[in-house]
Amino acid sequence: MKSFALICSVFIGVSLATKEFKEFKEICGIENVATSDRIINGIEASPNQFPWAVFIKIHIGHQIGTCTGSVISKNFILTAAHCLQGVSKAEIYAGTHDYSLESEPHRQYRVSENLHVHPNYVNTLFTYQNDIGLIELDEELEFNDFVRPACLPTLADVDTNLVGENTTISGWGRIRGEP
Repeated sequence: MKSFALICSVFIGVSLATKEFKEFKEICGIENVATSDRIINGIEASPNQFPWAVFIKIHIGHQIGTCTGSVISKNFILTAAHCLQGVSKAEIYAGTHDYSLESEPHRQYRVSENLHVHPNYVNTLFTYQNDIGLIELDEELEFNDFVRPACLPTLADVDTNLVGENTTISGWGRIRGEP
């Protein structure tokens, strides 16, 4: 019964996000292009270049970890299931560039209301099948030039073969190899 409830919650969340996504189709996935370098081969991105990328601080007991997620609606963040396993709370920093700063002018801080891990996700070293999760926020994000949704594929895109296509990956990490 718990699995059924979880599947229903994830389905409802994605359905609501998809409905909301249609309303914001003209602003999703648009990078804020600036004159500085992009994240390619470990180069630091321009501030707020990827307005759908959020920094996630996760709490597992007394330990804290970090992950990256993507805004898919005003209420939901898409991330990896392995980022949510055993997590009691997730803090979301949207519109941020340097999360280590005490504040940034366009930062929106939210806390998880609910965490949803794909019911068929199994954490192993050998597979990433079903490694997908949703963070339901305690308060809606405000969309603006610094926080906006990533584009989601439509049903028409399901059969599109994207092997060999270029993509951009954004997230927080090191731009040099120092420990």
